[in-house]
Amino acid sequence: MSHWVITMQTVSTSGCHIRTVAEFDGSREAAERALRHIAQVHRPELLVRERRRRIHRQTDGAYHVHINGIMGSFDLIFRAAELVWDSEWPKSAHGPGLWAGPGPQDAVPPIGG
Repeated sequence: MSHWVITMQTVSTSGCHIRTVAEFDGSREAAERALRHIAQVHRPELLVRERRRRIHRQTDGAYHVHINGIMGSFDLIFRAAELVWDSEWPKSAHGPGLWAGPGPQDAVPPIGG
């Protein structure tokens, strides 16, 4: 079991903004289910009334959500991210700065390793 966050990215004239909309412990499959569900139901503060929502799955697994509302259209990107390193995890016996944490659920090598 890993620690996950679901992030929402918005782009506007004032810049790109990313914020965490969910955080939990679970499997990769649970994270994918949560990501899909949040893309379907999350209501950003930008909208008063939603008319239409279209969701596209990107090749990297993220969801591009296009929302048509009364005040205009909005585009959001939702992503799931797995915790792969934490500075508070114990240091590895293999040397300083090497990781000794549980690691990700896939074959991605550790940062700096």
